[in-house]
Amino acid sequence: GLRQHFLRFDWATTWAAQERAGFLYDSTLGYNEAIGFRAGIAAPFHPYDFMERRARTILELPLTVMDGALFRTLKLDARLALRRVREHLERVESVGGLAVLLWHPNATDAVAFPGWWECYLGILDYLSTRPAWVPTAGELARWWLDRERRLTST
Repeated sequence: GLRQHFLRFDWATTWAAQERAGFLYDSTLGYNEAIGFRAGIAAPFHPYDFMERRARTILELPLTVMDGALFRTLKLDARLALRRVREHLERVESVGGLAVLLWHPNATDAVAFPGWWECYLGILDYLSTRPAWVPTAGELARWWLDRERRLTST
């Protein structure tokens, strides 16, 4: 699976290219500047190809929160960022949905990225108190696709 760097995405070409390359899942569909669901869907889905009139085989795991959006665009401090993420996770949990978070590894540098890692650790602490499953994207994609096979087998 993959996520396009800088969330570079084109509706007409990105999924088609990823599918041709043989990727199982993508997690690019999200916002650089906001929190939420770019496609309005709180679950994995197979994007629809309107030209070919079929659902794509690639599975989209829609990105809902990115560290850069919280700290660079929204200019939140660690406390406010954590509060916004918790509110988002509570809304997602209330509908039994999926939240996909992106935290960059360089965020561990507290000098260059003040508050970023503190916020991430706060999110993990919060999730540890909830009935949430926190898998990797690959684990989630494999679980979801296996679930699809079980539900559609005759």
